[in-house]
Amino acid sequence: MRAIVALAVAAGIGLGGAPAGAVDGKTRIAVIMTNGEQRYLQTMSGISDALKEAGFGDSRIAMAVETLVPNKEEVRAQVTRLAAGADVVVPLGSVATQAAIAVVKEKPVVFGHVFNPVEEGIVKSWESPGANVTGGSNFVQLTPFVVRLHKVLAPQKAAILFTPGERQSESQLEAIMAGAKSAKLETVAVPVKTAADAPGLAKQLGGVDLLFLTGGTAIGSNLPQIVSTAVGLKIPTTTHVGTFIQGGVLLGLSVEPYEVGKIAGEALLDVLKGASPATVAVKSPLPKMIFNAKTAKAQGFVPPEALQKWITKTVE
Repeated sequence: MRAIVALAVAAGIGLGGAPAGAVDGKTRIAVIMTNGEQRYLQTMSGISDALKEAGFGDSRIAMAVETLVPNKEEVRAQVTRLAAGADVVVPLGSVATQAAIAVVKEKPVVFGHVFNPVEEGIVKSWESPGANVTGGSNFVQLTPFVVRLHKVLAPQKAAILFTPGERQSESQLEAIMAGAKSAKLETVAVPVKTAADAPGLAKQLGGVDLLFLTGGTAIGSNLPQIVSTAVGLKIPTTTHVGTFIQGGVLLGLSVEPYEVGKIAGEALLDVLKGASPATVAVKSPLPKMIFNAKTAKAQGFVPPEALQKWITKTVE
């Protein structure tokens, strides 16, 4: 199933090559991914497994999977087309979810991997989402994380990469800056909106001894270059995005995308069994402190004892 989903995403087609509405006698689900990054693929795998474990396999579910088209002017038409042939719409990522809720008003929307759905205006509250929307979140308490990380690493100046115009990235920037203010840590916000912004990062990191990465789409799509720049400058990197740590970020407090998918899948099951999305609480997994030992070795970083005690998972 995971390989099929990945191929479907890469090709931009529905599972089996057919639109969801073309399959009779099955619940039709339209999955819309922000892009083809691992965080969304792993979330999709969690959703798929949750459905199968509850007996909602291929005999009962017809699923179409697409990534958002690059042209923002065509997104509304794409979402409208997918939703028209679906019983339930499942957007993955904040950008896809914002696009879905702007169009889909009468059918259930069950999202996955949205950082702070309340602050982003996607739901009214965690416990009672309201309207036709619920799902699973990858939320992490970033402000206290920054305060504790400052005590452990004692940086003097931090840069924060964010993607302007993306509410989830801007929300994470605000939370990180609030923690930095509390810790009396100097910060500089560095916008990464397109691939063209990545090559010039080194010039903006002078005097920086800690680099935060928010979950902006342009940051994820340019992660290898960002990591390479930081390693070359021997700047420790941190994030709340687990797949970014798998991709080379040094450390971070994160939830597993697969676990987010399992939670989103459980919310989807409630909806498939007749519950109103408005009454299905939005939940998120417990976070883990993850450390990338390979990156640490590459930049000569030796974790202090306090950090070693904090780490709950190591990526080799």
